[in-house]
Amino acid sequence: MSASDQEKLADIRSKIDALDRQILSAIEERAALASAVVAAKSGQHIFRPGREADLIRGLVAATSLSPQMIEVIWRQMIANNINNQQRLKIAMGDDAEMRSTAAFCFGADIDPVIGSSVVDVIDAVAKGDADLGVLPYGQTNPNWLDDLSRQNGQVFIMAVTPFIKGQKIAGTVLKDAVIVARQLPDASQADVTLCVENGTITEHDGYHADADGLVGIIQKRTFSAG
Repeated sequence: MSASDQEKLADIRSKIDALDRQILSAIEERAALASAVVAAKSGQHIFRPGREADLIRGLVAATSLSPQMIEVIWRQMIANNINNQQRLKIAMGDDAEMRSTAAFCFGADIDPVIGSSVVDVIDAVAKGDADLGVLPYGQTNPNWLDDLSRQNGQVFIMAVTPFIKGQKIAGTVLKDAVIVARQLPDASQADVTLCVENGTITEHDGYHADADGLVGIIQKRTFSAG
C-alpha cells in the first residue's frame, strides 16, 4: 500500500471514529429522553408494541438499510430502556427457541418464569405471576385457544415478535412468537385483530377491541428479512 493510500485510509478511519462518537452521544441522548418518558407514563404498561411497530416502520421507510438491521439495532435500545424501567417477569415454555426470541424482544436481563405448556404460560400471566408471556406463533392449537378464550378478557395476545419476518441472529432464524399480557396493546398504524372462530384464530384488519371472540390485537408485519 502506497503512502498516499495509507494517508487516505487513516483519514477515513479518523472520520469513522468521529462518527462513532457522534452516534454514541446520540444514543446517550435518546436514553435520557426515554428515561424522561418513564416519568410521564403515570403507571402505563412499559411494553408498547404499537409504538414500537410504528417506530420501526418509519425508520425502515426512511433508509436504504435492511429492515432486519434496523430492527436489531433499535430492538437493543428499546429492550435496554424497558429493562431500565423494570425487570420484567416473562413466562415461557422450557424451549431454547422461545428463550432466544424472548431475549431478542426484551433483552437478556429478564426473569424467566418457565412453564411446561402454553396453558401454564397463559395462567402465569392471568394470575400476575408474570408480566408477559411468550408463546409460539401458531393458529391451530385448540388447547391454547380454548385456554385463552376461558380467560374472559383477562389475557390477550398483544404483539408478534420479531417484527421482521425471518429475522436472524447469528445466522439462526428466530422463532415467531406472540406476546400475551393482561391488557390489549396501544393502537398502531397497521393493526390486526385476532378472534377465535370455530376453534381457530381468524385475522381482521384494524383495531377492533369490541370484536366477538376477541383474543388479541397484533401489529401487522409488513417487512421481511432479506
